[in-house]
Amino acid sequence: MSWKAVSKAACARYDKTRGDMDQATFKMMLNWYIREGKQVSEAERLALDYTRLTYPNFTPRLALGVAA
Repeated sequence: MSWKAVSKAACARYDKTRGDMDQATFKMMLNWYIREGKQVSEAERLALDYTRLTYPNFTPRLALGVAA
């Protein structure tokens, strides 16, 4: 599976970001780390760490219908 397909599937797990900069930052960094070759679980952790540098209380929101 290509990194694009992996990234699309991983990002689809999270809620849309319209007007929500912390969620948008998280998804952007998730995509970035997957492009860098990280596994999804590691990319999620790194994206969360990065996002919390600017938004310390950030918790990613899952999309509707996605189990935690």
